[in-house]
Amino acid sequence: STLPSLISLFSNAYHITVITGSSLHYKDASILSRLYWSLILEPLIYIFSNTIVPAAPHLIPFYIKKTYFIKKVCFINGLIDINQIDNKKCDHNIMKNLPPPKQLRRYICLSSAIIKQKGIIDFLKIYSKYKVIMKDRALNLIIIGEGPLLHDCFELCKNLKLKFEFNPLNKNKINSISNNIIFTGHLDNPFSVIKNCRLFIMPSFYEGLSNQLLEAIYSGIPIIASDCPGNTFVYRQIYNDNLKYIKSNFFKLLPAINSKDNKKKWLKHLINHTENFNIKNYKYGKKIIFKFSLENNFPK
Repeated sequence: STLPSLISLFSNAYHITVITGSSLHYKDASILSRLYWSLILEPLIYIFSNTIVPAAPHLIPFYIKKTYFIKKVCFINGLIDINQIDNKKCDHNIMKNLPPPKQLRRYICLSSAIIKQKGIIDFLKIYSKYKVIMKDRALNLIIIGEGPLLHDCFELCKNLKLKFEFNPLNKNKINSISNNIIFTGHLDNPFSVIKNCRLFIMPSFYEGLSNQLLEAIYSGIPIIASDCPGNTFVYRQIYNDNLKYIKSNFFKLLPAINSKDNKKKWLKHLINHTENFNIKNYKYGKKIIFKFSLENNFPK
């Protein structure tokens, strides 16, 4: 809650504030929430906190960069826990109710909170056209996560005549043959699913610094992500140190799905990937994401 956070700023404690995003960029946020954040809470955080740790540079407001408060900023660039991922590479409790790894190689994976700014509704419309064009050659889709737009996704699938299944409690074995789309609900360990899929999709309109994206890079599966600030930051950081990975086309940035032309670009890349991309995983994902890791950045 932001209220105790606000009250705590006036205490005598030494404050380190970690900023991973804000309601200013959250598409479902009300105008009041945006004004509260940008005019009240964010300025007070910069005034009363001793140190500010943003997940990425684009989370620092432009007006702060021109003031004394920029001296309080300490860039860390990620705290993803690689050891935790390694310890949960294969979660049998999750996998026992999902298609086996060989069948998951025929799936596109989307792992995200199901909210407006993540672009899931927009992607489902593109996926519907993709299914019509590719027919039996089309990849299926698995969506990991939950949120206020989950039932809107169900209604859209019905309208688009996409067969789907929702199994949030993992009580029953999912029938991967008869359903184009699987909704898993929230999973504590999505990595065990992501690493077995054919393609990872991130159609967000805005990101801070996404652990889901970093996990997908670690898994070595191909990625198509929107060219939004958080994803672009990760892309540029990798470009500087691992150009070979970028040139391999395992990580592709496309414009956000906010126009007719951009929707055509996403559709074209889905078709091209299905027809032409080598399905072997990239081998050095762990090395690539190390610079974003808890192990690398915690000493700072």
